[in-house]
Amino acid sequence: MKKGVARGFFLIIMLLSLLAQGVGCSKAKGLYHTVMPEKAFGLKKRVLLVPIMDQVGLGKEKAEALTSDLSAYLSKDGNLLLEKAVQPTLAARESRSAQFGIVIDAEQAKRAEEKGANVLITAVANPMEVHRKRTGIWPFRSVKQDVEISLAVNAFDVITGTLFLTHLESRTIRVPVFDEGEVGVVKPEIDQKKFDKALSQILQDQASTLGKALASKPWLGRILSAEPNRVVINAGQDVGCNPGLVFEVYGQGESIQSASGRVIDILGPKTGEIRIVEVQGNQAFAVPLEGAPIEPGQVIRVKR
Repeated sequence: MKKGVARGFFLIIMLLSLLAQGVGCSKAKGLYHTVMPEKAFGLKKRVLLVPIMDQVGLGKEKAEALTSDLSAYLSKDGNLLLEKAVQPTLAARESRSAQFGIVIDAEQAKRAEEKGANVLITAVANPMEVHRKRTGIWPFRSVKQDVEISLAVNAFDVITGTLFLTHLESRTIRVPVFDEGEVGVVKPEIDQKKFDKALSQILQDQASTLGKALASKPWLGRILSAEPNRVVINAGQDVGCNPGLVFEVYGQGESIQSASGRVIDILGPKTGEIRIVEVQGNQAFAVPLEGAPIEPGQVIRVKR
């Protein structure tokens, strides 16, 4: 009798344990799907990468190699369709910001829009900054000198016309000097191995920063043309658009003027929805579902 009771008690414990595990998995699965977006919604982003602007004196070959390395790092993300742009215009190459290196080439931004790109990326290798410090008292005085190398990246949302990322990465290299009286004379060269290593570290960190910023940014597109029963959008097979996908349509919001004088249109309220009925290489055709009449230029986003 006691054995039967013990056996029944053991079975009850086992059933409760399995039930608890099932509930736990259900909760975990629900939480996972709440936090992580469904893959069906994850359209690829078209990214136009402008060659790195050399304001430090790297040389054409070195600057091109760094651009290729940055492109290779970003291309590891299968959710990006990366394309390298032509060389930046002279006006952009001559633009400088010693603190942040913010340079958005207006001509390149226009080309990015024409290509249907979602994001334009620019990068600036800033001029080196020398920091010199004297320590001690004569005749035991010494001079310490650090050279700061930095690279700034900027990510520009082509659809909304906004700069959503500006990030500066830097490394410092100690450069030996001779102390001749009151004047420190710097050795003419920086150790090339240290210089290349610092640049490589900067580039990898910038690629990581860009990757995270691009991954967290929702996909936005645009209405190319619109008729009462036929709408064309700038998303096709190349970005993973499929028939049946529903997009929300947003009107133009308020416009604000940036410090540079550029007028930026803020995303307005939702005005309607469209459903994809046919997909081609780099564009798709849709039909309106509800809301106000669709107009060219309106912003679209995948409906969750």
